[in-house]
Amino acid sequence: MQVSLASQNGVLFSGNADFVVVPQYNGPLGILPNHEPLLTTLKQGEVRIVVGETEQKFGISSGFLSIYRNEIEVAVDVPH
Repeated sequence: MQVSLASQNGVLFSGNADFVVVPQYNGPLGILPNHEPLLTTLKQGEVRIVVGETEQKFGISSGFLSIYRNEIEVAVDVPH
């Protein structure tokens, strides 16, 4: 699935991913390919993006996430 993670400072990640975990207000959300469409807010925590055996982690203070047609767009505020 295609993932775009951007902050006020620019693009943090753009590319294909196998698995994504984001910090929702009601708990962590794990996202696999072909997830149902979704629009949600994010709380302070960590966005994890897994590509093959590699995992990247990004600390955030808040944000929004949109999933539609196997594309994930995440707009976040990052701690200074």
